Formats: sequence, C-alpha cells, structure tokens
Amino acid sequence: MYNHDYKIAYVHIPKTGGSTVKQVLNCMENPNHRPLGDLPNDYFAFTLIRNPWDRLVSAYHYFDQYENIKIPHMVQARDAIKKCGSFSNMLSALPRLRMELAFPHLHQQSYWLDSRLWVGKFENMEQSLEYVSSVTNCPLSKIVHLNRTQRQPYHKYYDTRLLDLFNIYFSDDVTLGYKYE
Repeated sequence: MYNHDYKIAYVHIPKTGGSTVKQVLNCMENPNHRPLGDLPNDYFAFTLIRNPWDRLVSAYHYFDQYENIKIPHMVQARDAIKKCGSFSNMLSALPRLRMELAFPHLHQQSYWLDSRLWVGKFENMEQSLEYVSSVTNCPLSKIVHLNRTQRQPYHKYYDTRLLDLFNIYFSDDVTLGYKYE
C-alpha cells in the first residue's frame, strides 16, 4: 500500500494490525497482503511484525467473527480451517493447507520482509506508528485496535509437539526476536 503524496509504503503482513494501521495513519488506504514491489529511493517503507505464536493463534480464530463472509478464497480458507476442528489439527495440517489455500495468514511473516523496510512491532503499535508519522508527516489518529479476536492467551494452545511443529513450519519467524513465553 502506497501514498505517493507522503512518499510512504506499507507492507501489510496478515494479522499484524493492518486494519488498525489504515484507520490510524490517515494517509494510508486499502491495505493488501503483498510484498514490497518497486519502490523509489526517497520513499519510507515499513511493516509491523507480531509474536509469531500469537499471530498463528489469531489467524486460526480469524473467521470466528466472519461467518457471513462471501469472498470465495476466504470462504474456502474458513471452511478448510474449521474442518480441521482444532488448532492442533490445523497446525498439523499446515503444509497441506498452505498448498491448497490462497490464504496468506498461514504463511511466515518473513515472506513479506525486505531489507528496505523499517520494521515495527504489533505489540508496540502506538510507538511504531508515532515513529512512522514523525518520519513521513502522515497524520495520525487515536489508535483503536480493530479485528481483535476473542480467545485465550497463545501459550494455552501449544504443547511440546505443537511447538516442535511450529518451529519447523515457521523456522524463519522464530528468529524475528520474539521468545515463546
């Protein structure tokens, strides 16, 4: 997502607060889940990352609030994830789900990362967006977290076997500076 007036580019990694970013940074429009493309040298490019264990639990629960969704690839993803029946079964089926679904929420955050990006953290969203606003002069509104999923803390979803699977399937994300706590 770009704004050419402010010379800013935002890469929206799914489940890292993209809807909130669009709401708060008044110069941003229509976040999409695409890696950074060609970018003029004078643009400020940024993204937010999130605790990867928490992000996957959030992705699992994403459709709990969207039963009436009509977008075909989202319906397919919702039905496939619900068919798994549990977070444990979804994580076990992740390689197959990634191949079958056009659903970027199940991919590693590292897919979107690029050396040209300034990387902020979802957990420090207010400070991250204040920094982006100060660098770009993009107006900033009050932060209201949108699309928050209702669920237990992420560590309640993982046992030793699931952590081992996660470390295999999300090997790059495990190196993003987060710790499983």
